[in-house]
Amino acid sequence: MVTPEARVKNAIDQWIKVNLPGVFVYKPRGGPFGVAGTPDYFICWHGVFIGIEAKREDTDPRPLQRAALRRIAAAGGIAAVIRGNQLNRLETIRQEVLKRVQLGKLQVASSGGSDSVCSSEDDDGIRP
Repeated sequence: MVTPEARVKNAIDQWIKVNLPGVFVYKPRGGPFGVAGTPDYFICWHGVFIGIEAKREDTDPRPLQRAALRRIAAAGGIAAVIRGNQLNRLETIRQEVLKRVQLGKLQVASSGGSDSVCSSEDDDGIRP
């Protein structure tokens, strides 16, 4: 039986396969062999680091997961939570990566400001 979160991950996997050619994807193991709070996806596409936490529609990231996403954003990466059918958020991430590549911002680290994806008001929002 496929869990609701596994359905979200399967949809993300399929979207990545179709829409991010040449991508590097690492999906860390969870459970006792993983690190608590680690996002479900570590992605590098066009030199941009992306951390994604997949959640079923009715759940929120745990505090350690939110903290990891904030650290990714503060380091200049893109961090997001994808819930349920929110695959449109993946397209927003894709567009943000392409914008950064076009602007030549790949070597510029963010201090968690305007390039940050997580904010104190909405830890799930993509805020280019």
